[in-house]
Formats: sequence, structure tokens, C-alpha cells
Amino acid sequence: MSEFTSRLARVQRWTQAEEVARSITDSKKQAAALSELVSKLARVQRWKQAEEVARSIMDNKKQAAVLSELASALTEAEGWERAESLWIQAEEVARSITDSEVQAAALSELASALTEAEGWKQAEEVARSIMHNEKQGRALSVLVERLLTAGEYEKMFALVQLSWLHAETQAFALQLFASAIRGLVSLKPDIGIALYHAFQLADTFLSGKTR
Repeated sequence: MSEFTSRLARVQRWTQAEEVARSITDSKKQAAALSELVSKLARVQRWKQAEEVARSIMDNKKQAAVLSELASALTEAEGWERAESLWIQAEEVARSITDSEVQAAALSELASALTEAEGWKQAEEVARSIMHNEKQGRALSVLVERLLTAGEYEKMFALVQLSWLHAETQAFALQLFASAIRGLVSLKPDIGIALYHAFQLADTFLSGKTR
């Protein structure tokens, strides 16, 4: 954000700050200025104006990220139901991205934001829709770790079990397993270590190795 725009935002002259941000001709700098303005508007809970500014950002990946950040702030301030439409908008914008790599990155960021906001079901749905194995695995791993931290053990085991059933590669399955084990060893050492040894035996058998 330009110094002048920042000054206007600091004294809460929001309309003028928005006009100055929009006058920036460089598209990346304009998007950055508008994104920062959204953050400042969210801090003072001017939700409607923040949403309007966020939706005006022309770069879809940036818009999706800003909408998810705004949804996170609104969820924290006023609860999930109030912010649900923003989460939906963020997902729609992310899915509208035509470049598959960029879309996968945008959905991965959205899944992480949903995870942090404890929108477990939505985070899992978004993560599973990512059409890039490594990014999908990473997003699901983050979700596994947060579920463990939150004490949502049943949800975590159900997620890991379903993921293993649909895993297309050994690397994908191991990535999720590693996340589950790290959490279990710290929270329930005996169970975590026993599960690790059991998985090692199963992996050795399925790989056709001999000990």
C-alpha cells in the first residue's frame, strides 16, 4: 500500500483510501494495496466494505486468499454461520482459476485457512478436491495435525483411514501416516509407537520385502 493510502487508512478515511488504491496502475501493486486495505477494514469490523473491496481484486488467486483471510477474521469475530458465505465465495474464486498448478495452490491455501478456523468438514472437502497429489497430501497432513491438537481423534482416524483407502501412491499414504504418528507419539506415546511398528510390518509385507 502506498504511504498516502496507508495514511488515509490510519485516519479511517476508507473511501479515499480505496480510491487511491484503485488509482494504482500496476496490477500487482494495486492488488497488494487493496489486500492491505481489506485487512485494515477487517480490523475495525467494517465487514461489508471489506468484502466489496476483496471481491474487486482482479487477480483470482489473490482474491481467493484475501476472501479466505477475511472469512477467518469474521469467523473469529462473529462465528461460522456469519462467515460461511465468504468461505463459499473464496472457494468459488479458487476453483475458477484455469491454471491447474495455481488452482491447486489456491485450494491448498484455502484448506489451510479452513483448518485454522476449525471448519473440519469444509477443509477436508477442499483438500480432497485438490488435483495435485503432493499439495493434497500436504493439506490433509496439516488437517490431521490440527485435528490431533484439538483432540478430535475420531475425526482424525476417519480422515486417515479414508485417505489410505483412496491413496494412489505409497508416498501419499506415508505422508499422512507421518503426520498422524507425530501427533500420536507426543499425545499417546504407547499407542503411537505401537501403530508405527504395525504400519512398518504392513508396509514391509505389501512391498514384498523380507526382514
